[in-house]
Amino acid sequence: MLLIGIFLTVLSLTAAGSLGVLLVLGMKKLFGKRLGARWNYLVWLLPLALYLVPVYLPQGEHPVPPALQNLPGRVILGRVGAVTGKVDLESLLYAARRRPEWTFVLMGRATKPAAQQLQGQDNIILTGPVNSLDLPDCLCRCDVLFDLARLDRRGSDVVPPTIYEYFAAGKPVAAVTDPNVPDPYPQLIHSAYDGAGFLRACRDALDEDPSLSAQRRAFAQQSSWAERAAQVASIFEAVGLF
Repeated sequence: MLLIGIFLTVLSLTAAGSLGVLLVLGMKKLFGKRLGARWNYLVWLLPLALYLVPVYLPQGEHPVPPALQNLPGRVILGRVGAVTGKVDLESLLYAARRRPEWTFVLMGRATKPAAQQLQGQDNIILTGPVNSLDLPDCLCRCDVLFDLARLDRRGSDVVPPTIYEYFAAGKPVAAVTDPNVPDPYPQLIHSAYDGAGFLRACRDALDEDPSLSAQRRAFAQQSSWAERAAQVASIFEAVGLF
């Protein structure tokens, strides 16, 4: 499968990058202060170069991964991440009870209390941990990808890493966010602050302009390691280190 090949390539390059970091640390310990500032910057470019892997998921038909087989309903809304007591599940339950024809798939481990809170809601599926090789196909099979508010991150303006994975998949994104924190990407995310808002956000996501898919993919590529490395290289060049 093409996506498996891509992930194996990413895995091998990540391992190479890790070895590069170990090599640099060994060189710094061996040579100590004998390396000047210029050489220190250049040496650290070695592992950085090994990490140059853009975030990109190819378009096209994708096989149904095991976690998403035989699901009820025709509309699939997916979330990646652990389901614990720190995740506000009320918005999800509100939407699931009012749209029983939708299937909400939670991909990731779930604690017992969280699973009990969702018990009895047949259109909420807990898959448990998903194989990383199947994850791209899981994202591509969903009609909408969503995120829920974290009770332990109220007031935080840090964007969850999974949002960038959603962007790379190019799928519509709905999210329950903190009303006290400005939306970081209002043009790419259908945001909500409560259950009723989350239901509307999911509806809007299903009916959104298909051109937004390309915009999300483009944004994900701009946030890739390759783009960041190019920015670092331009800074080094500007200060005369190249």
